Amino acid sequence: MADLPMQSDVYALTDLEFFDANPGAPEKLDPDNPEHADWIRAWSRIRDDVVNRMTDKAFFEFFPSAPQKLHPNDPADSTLIDYWNDIHDQIYDGRPGRYNWSTGPPASADSVSSGGTSAPSPAGTGLPDIHDPNFAEEFKKWAHVTLTGGHGAAAVIEVASFWTAEGTVLFSIAEFTTPIGYALMLTDLFSEVIEAFGEGLKREKNRGFLFGLLWEQLGRPDIPWKSPGLNSLGLPDDPFHSDEESAEAFNEGVQEGRAKGREPDVRYGLGMAIAGEMAKQGISIEIAANNVLNELFRQAGHTRFESLDFP
Repeated sequence: MADLPMQSDVYALTDLEFFDANPGAPEKLDPDNPEHADWIRAWSRIRDDVVNRMTDKAFFEFFPSAPQKLHPNDPADSTLIDYWNDIHDQIYDGRPGRYNWSTGPPASADSVSSGGTSAPSPAGTGLPDIHDPNFAEEFKKWAHVTLTGGHGAAAVIEVASFWTAEGTVLFSIAEFTTPIGYALMLTDLFSEVIEAFGEGLKREKNRGFLFGLLWEQLGRPDIPWKSPGLNSLGLPDDPFHSDEESAEAFNEGVQEGRAKGREPDVRYGLGMAIAGEMAKQGISIEIAANNVLNELFRQAGHTRFESLDFP
């Protein structure tokens, strides 16, 4: 079996399709230029589509007899969904996953793809029954176990898939109608960041904190800090500190954000916010996570558009 596509393959194809569809776009996108925000969102949407297509292609090469559509509320599909998510995450950010696809599908995959008994799902992740009178509480318990189980983006996608499938029921329950509220309820846990975003090094440290929260939630690696360069007046964005000092402050914030992001209540709250946005808006996990990130920034009075791919 060939290796999975790499992140460089994703970016190369994304750039090709983006500039083909947007011939007037700037040659280099700048996340610190407000005029580029719509271009960056368009590039991200194409990137998400490219990753999904590459994932489907690789998945069906490994499992040619798998159903064309997998159903998150069908236990028979749970293992195949786990495999699809693992392939997706490895293609998306290039990090090793839970399975090594260079040597072929996992040993248990043959029986799964041919209709045999699927491998057991992680303990405690049995799907809640929508007919249960206590469905709302059972859904939250299941989501809590799933989101705090340490599987990053795959866990969020699993919750979002169930949320989408049962959206009519879930969105009729008041608690689930505004899913981004789950993230906003967490602000008491990091009130210093939200209440006093600050300037200079304090701003960069607090930016790093929020990026660290989301990167930890999605199981993504750190992305090096980039100098914002000159502002709209042609002056340095922070004339009082060097790029090295700003990067150090940002990275310190990232580590603190990652530490906070490993707390179960934070993993659950951020995961529910992202999964709910995916289900409610019909968007990818990357766009939903960016929505949550920017809402947290907005709560801190920070109005610049931020992207998880461009710190």
